[in-house]
Amino acid sequence: MKDKLLEKIAKFGADYVLLNSCDEFSREHGSHTELAKITGFSGTEGEALLDKNGKITLFVDPRYHITAENLANENLSVYKVQMGEKLTDAFSAIIPKKAKILINENIGLARFLRYTKCFKNYEITDREEKSEYKTSILKYIGRNLENTKKKFEKIKKLYKNNYLITDLDKIAYTLDLRGFDYDYKSCFEARLYVAEKSVLFTNHKLPVKFDFIEIQPLEKYNNFIKNLKNTVLVEKESITLKDYTCIAHPKEIKKDKLANLMAIKTASEMKHYKYAFSMLDKALAGFRSKIELGMNEVELKDIFEEELKKAGAIAPSFKTLLAIGENSASIHYSDYDKNKKLQKNDVILLDCGGFWDLGYATDITRVFAPFGASKKLKKVYTMVLKANLKSYLSGSLSPYELDKIARDYLNSVAPKGFEFSHSLGHGIGQNVHQAPPTLSPSTDKNFKLKPNMAFTIEPGLYKEREFGIRLENSCYLDKNKKIRSFSKFPYEKNLIDFDMLDEKELEALKEWGLNE
Repeated sequence: MKDKLLEKIAKFGADYVLLNSCDEFSREHGSHTELAKITGFSGTEGEALLDKNGKITLFVDPRYHITAENLANENLSVYKVQMGEKLTDAFSAIIPKKAKILINENIGLARFLRYTKCFKNYEITDREEKSEYKTSILKYIGRNLENTKKKFEKIKKLYKNNYLITDLDKIAYTLDLRGFDYDYKSCFEARLYVAEKSVLFTNHKLPVKFDFIEIQPLEKYNNFIKNLKNTVLVEKESITLKDYTCIAHPKEIKKDKLANLMAIKTASEMKHYKYAFSMLDKALAGFRSKIELGMNEVELKDIFEEELKKAGAIAPSFKTLLAIGENSASIHYSDYDKNKKLQKNDVILLDCGGFWDLGYATDITRVFAPFGASKKLKKVYTMVLKANLKSYLSGSLSPYELDKIARDYLNSVAPKGFEFSHSLGHGIGQNVHQAPPTLSPSTDKNFKLKPNMAFTIEPGLYKEREFGIRLENSCYLDKNKKIRSFSKFPYEKNLIDFDMLDEKELEALKEWGLNE
C-alpha cells in the first residue's frame, strides 16, 4: 500500500499524501483504514502525512502521545499536538507553504474544509480499493413498525426538505436497526435519503419490511445522488467530499436537530442503559476478583473481556484500554504487553465498555491496586476522585462549567509533572462518543444539559514514566435536573486518603460503596 501511494505521489508530482483515516462511510481510525495499515496507529484521533521520500509524520493529540512514540522509527516521526493546539497549526509547522498535497476523495467534508486552510496547493485523488459491502442480517430493536414509522415521520418534519443521512449511527437510530459486523460499532453500511419518496441504500438483509421506504442496493447510490435535481440537505461532519461533490445542489445543515433528538434518551432507552450498566458493573466485579500477582496486560485484558461476555455483552463498545504501572500514563493505552506483569504496588487502569442487545455503548474507567499502593498513588487517586465528585455534586447544568470545576481543582493541586490533558467528558449513545453534549474547555458556555442526556465525567492525572489515574462514570441528568450515575461499581478503599475528602464527598461515596 505504501509503495502504491509513493507511486501516486510521483505520478502527480506531489510532495505529500494525507493518509486516509476514514473510509467511504466515514468510519474513522479503525484497523481497516489506510492510516492504520501503514502506521500501526488506530486511535480515535490522529492524522499522518507520507512524503515523497517515504517518511511519515504522525500527528496525535495528548491522549496518544505515548502510544504514538512507541510506533516511532527511522521512517515515522511523531508530532505531539498539545492541548488547545489546532491540528492545522501543527500541519503548518511541518509542511512548506508551496508543498503539493494529495487528498483522498473519501475524506470527510468538514475535515477537508479545515485542512485546506493550510493546504493551499492540493489535488483530490480517487480511492484505489474496490468496495466489498456486508450482507449480514440486521437486528430490529423497535417495539413495532408503527412506532418506527412515527419516529421516521417526526424526523422528516424536523427538516422539511430532502435530507441525505450519511451518519451511520443516525441511520441505525432512525430505523431502529443494528449491525455488529465491525469492531466497536452497532451500525451498518447504508445511506438514507429522507424525502417524499424515501430510499434506504444497503446490501444488508433487513429483518422487517418497511412499507414507508424503498430499499435499493448500495451500488445504485452514486448514480442516484448524481441525478438529484433538487436541493439536498447534508451534514458536513459525516458526508464525504466525494458524495458532496456528486450532489448538484447540496445545502449544509446549520442545526443538527437529529443529533439533539438522539441526545435526549427515551424512557425505554434509559431503562436499557440502566440494565446495561448494571451488567457492566457485574463484569468489572468478576474481573476484579480474578486479578493475581504476576498476570500480564494481555491476560488481564482477556479476563475482563471474558467477564463482559459472561455478563451478556454482544461485543466491546470500544477497544478495551488496560495498562499496568507506568503504561497507565498513556491516556488511551491499548498495546497490551505480555512482558508487563503486575507487581506489588502496581496500578491497573481499565477503561472499558460493551454493547448489549439494543446496541447502546457503555463506558467506565476504574483503577485498581490490589497488592499495595504508595502514598503518592493514593494522593493522586484521591485528587482525581475529588475532581470527579466536585463536578458530579456541583449542581451545574453547564458542560463547560463542569469541565472547569474539575480542571481548576486538578490544576491547583496536581503534583509536579502530573497533567489533566483531555476533556472532562463526552456524550454517549449508539457510539461511545456521541455529541451533544461534550464537556470541555471549548464547549459553548451557553449550552445546558437537558433531562435524559447521557454523558461521561472522567477527570484524570497522568505523568509519563510514572502512572496515570482516570476515574470515569457514565451519567445522566434526571427529571429533577440532578446528575445521576448509571454505574454503581465501587471505588477502591485502599486507594483513598479519606482525610482529603470533605463531608459532602464522603456522603456521596455511599452511592457507589467501596471495594475492600
